[in-house]
Amino acid sequence: MLIRYFILLSLCLSAASAKVSFKNDIRPILSNHCFRCHGPDENERKANLRLDTFEGATKDNDGIQAIVAGNIDESELIYRISTEDPEEMMPPKKAGEKLTPKQIELLKQWVREGGKYEKHWSYQKPIRPAVPKSQESKDNIKNEIDVFLQEKLTKESLKPSKEASKETLVRRASLDLTGLPPSLTEVESFIKDQSTKAYENLIDRLLAKPSFGEHWARMWLDLARYADSSGYADDPPRTIWAYRDYVIRSFNENKPFNQFTVEQIAGDLLPEPTTEQLTATAFHRNTQTNNEGGTNDEEYRNVAIVDRVNTTMATWMGTTMACAQCHTHKYDPITQEEYFQFFAILNQTQDADRRDESPIIKVMSPDQNKEIKHLEERIRKLETTLTASNAENLNALEEWESGLDNESKRWKLLENIKATADSGATFELLKDGSFLVSGKEAPTDTYYVQGISPVNKITAIKIEPLTHESLSHWKGPGRKGNFVLNEIELLAGTDSSTKKGQFVRIDLPGNGKMIHLAEVEVLTQSGNVATKGKATQSSDYSDATASRAIDGNKDGDYNKGSVSHTATGKSDPYWEVDLGNEHDISKIIIWNRTDGNVSSRLNGFHLSVLDKNRKTVWTQQYKEAPKQNKEISMNGASKAIFSLATSSFNQKDFGVNLAIDGNAGGHSGWAVGPNAGKDHHAIFELDRPLSGKDLKFTLRQTYAEHAIGRFRISVTNESLPARALPMSITSILKKPKNERTEQDIKVLLHHFAELNTKAIQLSAELAKGRKKIKDIKPSTTVPVMRELDPKKLRKTHIQLRGNYLAKDKEVTAGLPSIFHKIKNGKRVDRLV
Repeated sequence: MLIRYFILLSLCLSAASAKVSFKNDIRPILSNHCFRCHGPDENERKANLRLDTFEGATKDNDGIQAIVAGNIDESELIYRISTEDPEEMMPPKKAGEKLTPKQIELLKQWVREGGKYEKHWSYQKPIRPAVPKSQESKDNIKNEIDVFLQEKLTKESLKPSKEASKETLVRRASLDLTGLPPSLTEVESFIKDQSTKAYENLIDRLLAKPSFGEHWARMWLDLARYADSSGYADDPPRTIWAYRDYVIRSFNENKPFNQFTVEQIAGDLLPEPTTEQLTATAFHRNTQTNNEGGTNDEEYRNVAIVDRVNTTMATWMGTTMACAQCHTHKYDPITQEEYFQFFAILNQTQDADRRDESPIIKVMSPDQNKEIKHLEERIRKLETTLTASNAENLNALEEWESGLDNESKRWKLLENIKATADSGATFELLKDGSFLVSGKEAPTDTYYVQGISPVNKITAIKIEPLTHESLSHWKGPGRKGNFVLNEIELLAGTDSSTKKGQFVRIDLPGNGKMIHLAEVEVLTQSGNVATKGKATQSSDYSDATASRAIDGNKDGDYNKGSVSHTATGKSDPYWEVDLGNEHDISKIIIWNRTDGNVSSRLNGFHLSVLDKNRKTVWTQQYKEAPKQNKEISMNGASKAIFSLATSSFNQKDFGVNLAIDGNAGGHSGWAVGPNAGKDHHAIFELDRPLSGKDLKFTLRQTYAEHAIGRFRISVTNESLPARALPMSITSILKKPKNERTEQDIKVLLHHFAELNTKAIQLSAELAKGRKKIKDIKPSTTVPVMRELDPKKLRKTHIQLRGNYLAKDKEVTAGLPSIFHKIKNGKRVDRLV
């Protein structure tokens, strides 16, 4: 469809029109010689004369008209371009060369024929032209395109070349469609095919090749200004290849051009957009970002919007709109105000020239998507079995419901509990074991809660944000209504000075990261056991393999050949050593690269110890990397690893799982928006039981003005699963059983599926399948477009001479008047 679109567009534009064509013959003359002084730009217009519109050209100016339709003698334009009088001649000598006799004759003929104007081709909807009648034999005419070609050849008194040999045809077709020469097998296959559809079959085979999309995607990627780096002086790597692959897939899938267009300009604004549609919006995230010290983010965000305006118009409308940024366009019917009305449409996205390229999304590879699809099919089958309204499931459901009254007994409050906050807020411990927060406030806040665990080997924790009369007019659970819990962390003190593990792993989350290590020592009673292990890493830079970091050589000079190094420009790299079996690890020593002043590349690394089943037994994050080495003891607190989070309610885009995703950013957290003013709870299951009595909770809240106002924390050591009761389930459970509908029963059974003690094996398999999907780590990330909250939309002003600091009047979003009209009442955004 994409290739066909370009072919048909070319045919429509080149199809012959009657006599003189304004768009093909006349507009180029006027544009090149007249519009500078007599065009759209009112500031540069001379003699109050416009020649870019019919109304302007035929306007009576004191009894004189530039064009009198059908009358060249009365048309001032014809006189001025024909005269030899230097005082009267147009264009004047200082403005350019005199028109050629051929150009003058074309203008005369055009006026004789009525001097009709046409919209520029890029503002017209393409119309399929009628196929001319041909007198040629069917041997020469095989399709409609041949008819158009033959007509042009006849007009120019030319004859078609002789049909090329099959060897030539297969080479031409292969190079044109795939960019690659044909293989010997392909040539022989085409030559041997004597059917009437031999050529058609060849084209079908070439179009089915992955290399077809790879070759033709290059054309579009040039329009999208695609690059694997961010530009400007430092030009850091940018992870955006998922967009490149989207374009390749679109060509190979023959995606309709209108769909291809909408997805790239406004895929995020479609109802429930898919990952594919969100990835498509990276078309406009190919703009440069500047993160050098001292640069102004708003200045370069503005530069990016300007680039998006110009690129959108050039790519889809074939118009160089950039001129209108500083002044009304001199050749096209676009005013400076219309430029910034269009600018306003693209000025409402969340990206803001940030180093982290946010907003970004995580993207699965095709293989990962296949695995997820397989798991989802298995899950659907299990759910069908476990949610069937049969006697066995219904009896088990009734037994579970009866036991809910005792659910509260599994949760134990912490002893000797106390809390503090970065803001200096006051925490009042109420009789029910909850904290009421008051006093000092800060835009963002972090709470620290310490206490003694009443149980051994914690399996899950429960956090309850609760309402209170003193918490604004909403009554909580946040201090100002809603809350956002961005990340929860739990440390448990232990007397053990070692951690039993088989794998030692270093992760470096983020885009464009790389790990380089001179040495990693893993110390036990018998010494450094890492040298006897097997090291792997996510990728290799040149020959700097993972094994270099366990070769016993601590020299951090990369040039001396003993430093491991992952490939540049990758997302979330890792390095890992398998010790062969479990050891009691007492200390780990990280030796960093020391040459080139690049040690800071490891800033923010995570160090983890995993057991033989690859379960995390210990993990820590380090904001700053060592300049040379860092000794890390295994004694002290153990960090809880959360495996699953469930809650009473999740606000859209703020699910409770975001509170344990390792990202404490403002937009990554749990919130309850539409249900503020009600009590809520969330349950966090641990990946493995956590030992240690001294508990330290950290509740990070980085979304401005959304701190929790009252909360309670409890723990359990009972066996899993331990799940929150969603509000939708609670509302059904409150109904008398004889009033519940079939749909109510279906909803209850679906929630109960993983909790069915009467079908332990199936429930466990269902939970395992869902966890497998959750544990699949995306293969990459991609920056995307995402609209601002309607309450935070930016104001747009005309910028004097294109200077973002020199603001003229405010404008609202809109399209140039030459475009189609927008239906009244519709907000003008990228999707409209």
